[in-house]
Amino acid sequence: MQVDGRAAAVLSVSPEEIQVLTPDNFSAASAQVVVANGNGTSDAVSIEIRSRMPALFLEANGHLTATREDGSRVGPADLITDVESLPARPGDLISIFGTGFGRTDPEVPSMSAIGDALPNLVDAVTVRVHTSAITPEAARLVKPGYYEIQFRLPQLEDGDYAVAVEVAGVRTEKSGRIHIRG
Repeated sequence: MQVDGRAAAVLSVSPEEIQVLTPDNFSAASAQVVVANGNGTSDAVSIEIRSRMPALFLEANGHLTATREDGSRVGPADLITDVESLPARPGDLISIFGTGFGRTDPEVPSMSAIGDALPNLVDAVTVRVHTSAITPEAARLVKPGYYEIQFRLPQLEDGDYAVAVEVAGVRTEKSGRIHIRG
C-alpha cells in the first residue's frame, strides 16, 4: 500500500477495509492511496489524514476488547466461543484497546519496536462510561498502532453500558459496550 507514494504498514485486511499506519511525519490534510496485490494495482483514492482519529477495538455485538488487571477477558459468558469471558465489576481496573489516539512521549516511529517503558499519550484522555467522565490511570502505546487505556470502572447497576474515549476533544466515532455485573 502506498500513501502519497510512501510505503504504509498494513495492520489488517478485510473485505470491507484495510487498516494501515500512515508514514511518519505525515502533515498533509489529504493523501492519495494506491493498493496493489496479485491481481493488480488500484486507481488512486483520496483520503483524509488526521493527527488523531480514535477508534476502539470491538468484539461480537459491539462489546469492547477489554481485560481486567489480572488479564482475564471482560464480557458476557458467550462473547467468544471457547474463550472465557467474565463480567466487569464496579471498581475493577479495566484495560480497553484501540487505535488512532495520537502522539506519545517519547515519540515512537511507525512499526518500531517498543521497549519495556511504554510511551504515554501526550494529549488529555477522557473515558466516558454511561454518564461518567473518567480520567484514565494510564493511556499508552503498547505496540505500533495499538493503544491501551486503563481506567477504574465506576459504580453502576448490572447491565451493558456504552463506553467512548475522547483524546484532545476528539471522540471515538463508535462506542463500545461493557458488561457489568456486581
